[in-house]
Amino acid sequence: MQPEILNEAIKRHALWLLNKRSGRRADLSLEDLHSAQLRRVLLQRAKLTGTNFTRANLQEADLSEADLFGANFLTASLIDANLSSADMRGSCLQASDLTRANLEGADMREGALVEGASENGIVNSDLSMCSLDEANLRGANLRKANLNRCSAVAAELQGAMLEGVRMRNANLKGANLSGATLCGIDFSGSELTGCDLSGANLKGAVMESVNLTGANLDNVFADGASFTNAKLGDRDIPEPDAKQSKRHDDAINDHALWVKSQGGQGAPAVIEGADLRRLDLSNKNLAGISLKGANLCGVSLAGAQLSLADLSGADLKNTDMTKSDLRGANLSDVSLMYASLTEAKLSPMPIRSKKGDETKRHMATNLTSCDLRFADLSGTNFSGANLSKADLRSATRSRTNFKGAVLEGALVTK
Repeated sequence: MQPEILNEAIKRHALWLLNKRSGRRADLSLEDLHSAQLRRVLLQRAKLTGTNFTRANLQEADLSEADLFGANFLTASLIDANLSSADMRGSCLQASDLTRANLEGADMREGALVEGASENGIVNSDLSMCSLDEANLRGANLRKANLNRCSAVAAELQGAMLEGVRMRNANLKGANLSGATLCGIDFSGSELTGCDLSGANLKGAVMESVNLTGANLDNVFADGASFTNAKLGDRDIPEPDAKQSKRHDDAINDHALWVKSQGGQGAPAVIEGADLRRLDLSNKNLAGISLKGANLCGVSLAGAQLSLADLSGADLKNTDMTKSDLRGANLSDVSLMYASLTEAKLSPMPIRSKKGDETKRHMATNLTSCDLRFADLSGTNFSGANLSKADLRSATRSRTNFKGAVLEGALVTK
């Protein structure tokens, strides 16, 4: 691309960001910008689909919220760059330098342009051998990405999605992975000394020959994880509390019986602030249950009846709530990042009298300040729901019904 044309596109883009009439959004899709000198360039929200940035200098560049789908950053320098909330699905960042880069909320799931796609049309984002030292990846979505042999020393990965990621022989000394979803990740041979893994979900993870000396493993969920030849220092392999899980399972079943018998048998359950990650709640009738502040990360709630339930403050990241009934439920301040709410019902719940007769009153579903980033909302019914201050960025919203919903202060991808 000719330098003068590129410079003009960058200037007009800056005006577009200021809502100037002479401005125009930069569209550099599929352009060849290899080795380009773009230090401190402002391309926020620019369209850069499939752009070739190989060996480019993008230090301190602002690429936040940009469309970087399938972009190529092979060996590029992105030191101190801002890539927050960028769409980087299927991108190549192999051997790139992302030291201290801001990738908070970035979408680096699988994806591909037609050219170069695999047999099924999809490729995984490639961050192998890249430097992520001191980078900010809080809440980033790296599902199935390749991070083999990367360096992420002291990186911030709180709440990040790393399910199915390949991260073999990587260096994560002192990294913060608290609350991260690490299901099925392959950490084989990696250095995790001094890491904070508190509250992380390591279900089915491969931790073979990993060095976890000095790591914080408090409240880690590691069902089915392999720790063969792992170095744990003075820590033990995290084991779930089977007795506590049994008590919670019994309380759940008692509640389901109480609902089914209309109060004749069983008892209503109040299980607040508990770790319920070992349970399978799919197709359970748990109407009116109180699970306030509970940890349900990765749990299946598919087809569950949860109308009028109190789930406020609960952690529901990566849960399967397909076709669940959440009418009239309290989901305020809940994290539903990466969750599947396909065909779920969150419309108002009709209120009945003590005799079971219908009234004219309805209870709206409360989703105030709910985090729905990267959630699948395909066919979800939010009609009449309260979504004020909810975060809907990067959520899939195909056939989603928001009729009559309160969306004041909600964040939506532009």
